Amino acid sequence: MSLRHLLVLALASCASSTTSSDSIREQAALTVSVAPPTPTASTPVQTVKVRTPTPISALRVPTDAVCVLTLANKAWTRAPAFRLKNDGPSFAVIRALQRARVHVPNDPVGTGVVMQGEVGPVKIAGVGLAAELPIFPEKRVTLGGIFVPYNSTSLRFVGATADSVRIAAPRPPIELTHLRVPLEAEVPCSSASLDWGTERPSVGESLDHAVLIGETIPLSATALGVPLTNLLPTRDGSRHVSILERQASAVRISWELRDGFVTGWVAKTSVKSAKAPDQEAYGTGSGNTRKRGAAPRETKSCDRELSLGVVLDGEAMIVGTIEPQAILDLFAVDGERVAVRVRDAEIGMSDGATLFVSASEIRDCTAVKPAAAR
Repeated sequence: MSLRHLLVLALASCASSTTSSDSIREQAALTVSVAPPTPTASTPVQTVKVRTPTPISALRVPTDAVCVLTLANKAWTRAPAFRLKNDGPSFAVIRALQRARVHVPNDPVGTGVVMQGEVGPVKIAGVGLAAELPIFPEKRVTLGGIFVPYNSTSLRFVGATADSVRIAAPRPPIELTHLRVPLEAEVPCSSASLDWGTERPSVGESLDHAVLIGETIPLSATALGVPLTNLLPTRDGSRHVSILERQASAVRISWELRDGFVTGWVAKTSVKSAKAPDQEAYGTGSGNTRKRGAAPRETKSCDRELSLGVVLDGEAMIVGTIEPQAILDLFAVDGERVAVRVRDAEIGMSDGATLFVSASEIRDCTAVKPAAAR
């Protein structure tokens, strides 16, 4: 190989090497090494757990009541104790319930009755025991076929059907012994009232006056019927009766007792004529109660209607509402529940029972200074 040929090969090899080195340098220049980001300190995010309040059920007012008794023109002073359920303890006693309504279901004894009404700025509802609900006859009723209670005599619900109620005397008069029939009657709702009357029912025109003879006197509903009870005149009571009807061997009488008239047939030999007795009047009364609490934590007033609840023995339930602008004395806070006393609402709370409002509902209500809250 000639010297010239060797020189050409050497120059070609050198150029190739230079081109390769330049290519590597270009690639190195174009290759960017991206390092992972340097960790930086940051403020930790605080997770706030929002506690969703447990829904509180509201006391149910029946829509299928057999009848609804109302008292719109005066305060109801004989309302039973208010309860959350028929078999539970009472949470309050209200002695002046305005615009009262009582819903009587198909089974008033088993489920109780639902009472509604107003007391000051509070609308409230509760369950009442049928045994404690005083019912007064709006019209004349005859219990057991022999006893006609006064309009001021307190009766009780003992049952109901689709369009009527069954009422009874809480206890038989002490002058009736060996009673063979319950003193009950099934009557339309229109015959029952929440308010007692002053008029005495008519039991018939008196033909004559007489006195009972003997210690125990059988009484029947008809002239020849089976005796339904024995009349037992008491030592301090009156023996005077009115003769309403006569037959050959029996007379129909009306005997006025403390709570009503006993009517029926007795043997003619069980009475003798006498002059009319002096009349006696019997009265009734009622009380009032209010349970006062300690000094409030704060006092507020809201410009909207609020829900009112009761908590008793760990059970909470919405039982009513509070009108706007009412003055609220607020006490202990238990989660979402804030104990409350509503000014001008005469509600006698039972031991262990507390009225409450929702903390979220009153959060933006207006604080009331003590002088303005009086």
